[in-house]
Amino acid sequence: MPKPNFPREFTALQRSVIDRLAEIEQSDADACAGCGGEDCACCEIYHDRQRWVPASQLFNDDDDPMSWQFHRGEDEEECDDE
Repeated sequence: MPKPNFPREFTALQRSVIDRLAEIEQSDADACAGCGGEDCACCEIYHDRQRWVPASQLFNDDDDPMSWQFHRGEDEEECDDE
């Protein structure tokens, strides 16, 4: 399968992640197509992964320090409402 061609706005590591996600998506699609479309685990996985964020949005907030706090589960502020 040919790898998608992304603009140079992504770093080499980001392109590597995007390429790997595309490989997983294609593998899931192939497995789902090969089972006959029945309600099975491979189709469930495939359809769940279709909700993944597109590559164009995947790294949008890499430069936003608040997004990293959110992804790590840290709060912006802690409140004491006692």
